[in-house]
Amino acid sequence: MLFFYRTLINIIFFVSPIIIIYRLIRKKEDIKRFKEKFCFFSEKNLKGNLIWFHGASVGELQSIVPLLEKLEKNKRINNILVTSNTLSSSKVIQKFKFSKVVHQFFPIDTNYLTKKFLVRYCETDQMGLVHHGSYVNYFEEARISWISNLGFSYSEMEKSGIILPVSKLNVQYLKPAYFDDELDVRVELEKIPTSRLIFNYIIKRDSDIVVKGSTVLAFLNKKTKRPVRCPDYMLEKVIPLFK
Repeated sequence: MLFFYRTLINIIFFVSPIIIIYRLIRKKEDIKRFKEKFCFFSEKNLKGNLIWFHGASVGELQSIVPLLEKLEKNKRINNILVTSNTLSSSKVIQKFKFSKVVHQFFPIDTNYLTKKFLVRYCETDQMGLVHHGSYVNYFEEARISWISNLGFSYSEMEKSGIILPVSKLNVQYLKPAYFDDELDVRVELEKIPTSRLIFNYIIKRDSDIVVKGSTVLAFLNKKTKRPVRCPDYMLEKVIPLFK
């Protein structure tokens, strides 16, 4: 299901400019801010401690207003990010004169745009650097996407009685990545799997390599937690990649 969902979202992404133009004509989008849905941000970089709220509807945003009013008074909080998808929901926040609250339209739900958004707001420290632990999440996202593109998922493997935990992780931090950087995460399988999957990763910013890394994942029987060989249905998809 995840594979089909991502395929559908990617198709929608390519026709999204037409959809956005249509919604602009019907005054369903903010003509000054619609670019935020493609990760062209209207607000300046937010620094310091940040709390993020997302509301999918007008009602959800209205329900958090009392909490926002209390958080505004908290001196330890520098910024409050509120995201939503619709023009009507954004107007809920605009009615109040918050000093710490920043509203942004959440981007179209593709891996590329979502990751760019998260690097900007949720995965940097107070110095504006991408936190070292965030790269491990990037590895995992790339790995899950790689497996999904083969046509199956972790959940399907678990249903067949196999789990795939990480048994080894290696990360080399070569250059810092900063707030609002666009990062390209590349993943490749090192060799045909036996009882282990070995992935290598390169994270780049333009032509600069920011981080290199690798993970080793072990095929285990879900009940006994003992090693098993790579399932045949995965080998059938993987072996052609090495020819």
